[in-house]
Amino acid sequence: MIYPKLQAGDVFCTRYPGSLGWAITLIESLYEDDGSGAEYSHAGLFQGPTLTFESLSTVLSREFPKDFLGAKMLIGRHERMDSFAFNYGFELTNKHWGDIYPYHRLGMHLLGIANISFLDMHVCSELVSEFLWNCGLLEEWRGKTPDDIADMIKGGKPWDVILEETIVGA
Repeated sequence: MIYPKLQAGDVFCTRYPGSLGWAITLIESLYEDDGSGAEYSHAGLFQGPTLTFESLSTVLSREFPKDFLGAKMLIGRHERMDSFAFNYGFELTNKHWGDIYPYHRLGMHLLGIANISFLDMHVCSELVSEFLWNCGLLEEWRGKTPDDIADMIKGGKPWDVILEETIVGA
């Protein structure tokens, strides 16, 4: 399978498997306000055409498409994302490399108080949102969910949907 050319700064959403993904989607559904439902439970960004930056058990990188086979993905690109914006935003966001996943933030999302952030720890969608904020493309990063990221990508200008499909092998 040949996928569109991805670039540094592209943002993605996918569904995290198992009970954690189910719980995240359930929490998102409690607070989503656009009536579309919550389909995605994980978000990340691309450092280049095949390498991601995302918060799982720690903040780490994975290979696309190899590490996403069988997963439905939504990939979007902001019209003002260029190499300058990416380099500036990523330099400020890369400090989170290796950070452990802040499970306590899931409870804050459940209680509707995730817009409060005092330990500089981020769930996956907040990591993406902080990156976009550092690039000057988002006004607020705290409390964002994968559903918020997906809604942003699918919301039209200034976002373009690059891909929305299940990733398959060659």
